[in-house]
Amino acid sequence: MDEAKIAKLAKWAQAEVRALIRRAEEAEFENEQLRANTFGDEGSNTYLQPYDDQPVLLPNNGLVEYRLGYGSEDRVQVHVDHRNPDRLEIRGLVGIKIYPTASNVVMVEIAE
Repeated sequence: MDEAKIAKLAKWAQAEVRALIRRAEEAEFENEQLRANTFGDEGSNTYLQPYDDQPVLLPNNGLVEYRLGYGSEDRVQVHVDHRNPDRLEIRGLVGIKIYPTASNVVMVEIAE
């Protein structure tokens, strides 16, 4: 819809149309990023690795949150430690248990 047509509308309708146009533009931009598998910066240390597709870049040092249970607090957050970029920080919104299962694997669960 061009600006001349929008200007003929009631003020509340103009605001609504402009808001819808903005939301559509944002959605188109996000869709382009999704199709390009990039939500983050090139060279980001954080990405989603689907098993059958290309990695999706996420923002560098991005916080990733996992919902492990059914409660609203049953979540675990993981990100690269900003003080030491060679390690991950894992924190639960409630208590968590960490079980080493191999020299390169740990399991994390919500503490009961």
